[in-house]
Amino acid sequence: MFWGKKKVLLKNPVLIDGISRAGKSIISKILPTLDKSEHLKIFTYFEHIMPALHYKEIKQDFANAQLIAMMNEIAYNTFIGRDVNFRSSDYSSVTTKHLKNRYLKRLKQNEGDIIVKKLMKINFFFPFMTHEIMPNLDKLNNMSLKFKIIEFYRNPIDNVFSWMKKNICNNFVSNPRSFTLLTYDKKRKKNIPWFCGKDSNTWFKLNVHEKSTYAVCKLIKESIRKQKNNNKTSILTISFENFYTDPFSNLKKICKFLKSKKTKYTLEEIAKAQCPRKENIKLREEKKLFIKERVSKKLFLSMIDLENHYKKNLYGLK
Repeated sequence: MFWGKKKVLLKNPVLIDGISRAGKSIISKILPTLDKSEHLKIFTYFEHIMPALHYKEIKQDFANAQLIAMMNEIAYNTFIGRDVNFRSSDYSSVTTKHLKNRYLKRLKQNEGDIIVKKLMKINFFFPFMTHEIMPNLDKLNNMSLKFKIIEFYRNPIDNVFSWMKKNICNNFVSNPRSFTLLTYDKKRKKNIPWFCGKDSNTWFKLNVHEKSTYAVCKLIKESIRKQKNNNKTSILTISFENFYTDPFSNLKKICKFLKSKKTKYTLEEIAKAQCPRKENIKLREEKKLFIKERVSKKLFLSMIDLENHYKKNLYGLK
């Protein structure tokens, strides 16, 4: 069977991507204040369809048809105020005054073909927060939709430490509130995060701290490799530390990348994000020692090698 293609209503999707705990949330409230931005959405479908394509569990034409249909539904619902998040504590909430008023107004308008006509005319962009998309960038590039990606990288020491303290690897497997896909190891009758699904023999030999180090380093390396081989998707690479120490220069880059501009609400959200702020080098050294005492020498050196490349030139991705 060949799946048909529909007209695309959501024309400007922007993925705010990076591995878990890479610092993407720092712009979750800032980005939607920019001119012509819709509110941020958490859309895990991206994180589910890409691994399925990676393991060849579904066909490309079906994934493409389903994605366009779902994105069109999101665009339509957004423009009639349906499925808009008013939960104030969430990243994706419409808490700023201009967004809240916009969506409350949309709740009162008529729906139907008039909304489709609006979507075909407007040039708004739709920001989505995603996780671990870059390791499957080649699969995203095969989609009919054109994406822009703001890719976040964080110092590997901070990223690994955060995974350890948040018990990320165990949460992936055992916490029902984790929506990361798992693969199943038939031999051991245990689940494993999809991105380590082919490394089960190694995975089950690692202690819980080593799993965090192994997974973070693997995801970073694969993200770098795929991003360097990219020849289709438009990508802006952001260093988490550079953003919070110098948010205004980074904001200029983001505005240029998205062909947008800041509004009177943007500076307010930057202040709420506690930016700018200084980098705590002493605390990072303490984290490094914590990790060193809990993981193998091989894994520790792999992390340090990544950190050196990160500090030198952001993995050559600038």
